[in-house]
Amino acid sequence: MSDFSLIGGSAYALEAGYDYSATAPTDIASSATIHTLGSYVELLSAANNTYPITEIEILFSKYGSSSGNQGNMLFNLAIGGAGSEQIIIPNILIEASTSVTNTSVYRYCVPISIPSGVRISMNAQSQLTGATTIGASLILTAGALGSDGGLSTVDDIGATTATTRGTVVATSGTIDTFGSWVEMSASLAKSYKGFVISAFKASGSWSGLEVTYEVGVGSAGNEEVIFSGQHIITGTQEFGSGMVSGFKPVGVASGERIAIRAQSDSTNADKNLDYVFYGVR
Repeated sequence: MSDFSLIGGSAYALEAGYDYSATAPTDIASSATIHTLGSYVELLSAANNTYPITEIEILFSKYGSSSGNQGNMLFNLAIGGAGSEQIIIPNILIEASTSVTNTSVYRYCVPISIPSGVRISMNAQSQLTGATTIGASLILTAGALGSDGGLSTVDDIGATTATTRGTVVATSGTIDTFGSWVEMSASLAKSYKGFVISAFKASGSWSGLEVTYEVGVGSAGNEEVIFSGQHIITGTQEFGSGMVSGFKPVGVASGERIAIRAQSDSTNADKNLDYVFYGVR
C-alpha cells in the first residue's frame, strides 16, 4: 500500500506584525544600554491569534551602511501576556546598523508549534551603544489534519548575551581551504530533530567575500560532517546573502560534540564570522 505524503495541506500561511498602511514591518528596538534587552514589542495579540501554528518564519528587515556603526543584535521570540513572556526561540542573531543606506531581509524558518489564543512578541539587545532598531514580521503557517505537528522549542548554542555575539569560526590562512574545527558544544544537553545555523559579521568593516562552512559531530579530529555547502556572500555595505540557513531536519543526539569549520576565497579577516547553532526539539 502506498504511503501518503505529510507535506503540505495547510490552510493558511499568514503574516503577523506587518503594517500594510506603511508597507513595513514592526520596529523592534534594543535598550539604549549596550548588551541589554529592550522592552517586548507585540507582533500578534492573543485575540488575533486564531489558529494553531506549526511553522513560524521570522523576517528581519535590516539596514546596512559603510559608516562603521554596525554590530550584532540578539532577538528573543516569546509567547504569553505582557510581563509573563516565555521565550521559545532565544538569541536570534542578526547584524544591524544605526545608519540607513542599504537594506536586506533575513529569514529564520522554524517548524515549532504555537497554540492559538496566545500573544507573540519579541525583544532585542545590541552590540551598539544607543537604541538600535530592526524591522521584524512573521509568517505563521497553520497546521493541517494530515500534516506533521511542529516541534516545541529552540535552544541557542554558541550565542553569548554578555557580548551580543555568536562564536567566531576563523577560516584558514590559505584561500579555498577549510580552517580548524571550532567547538560549539562539547556535549549537547538535549537531542534535536533538526537545526538552523546563522553566521554574521560582528562590529567592524565588511568586505566583498565568499564563505562556506560545515557542521560536524564527533570528537576532535574525528568530526563527521552532517551539513555542508551553505554559501555566504558578504558585501562592503554591511549586508550579505546566505547568512541564515534553512531548517535542516537532521537529528543530533544528546551528548554529541558539535563543531563548525569554514573556508573563504580570501585571506581578509572579515571572513571570520560569528556562528550560532539553533537546535529544534
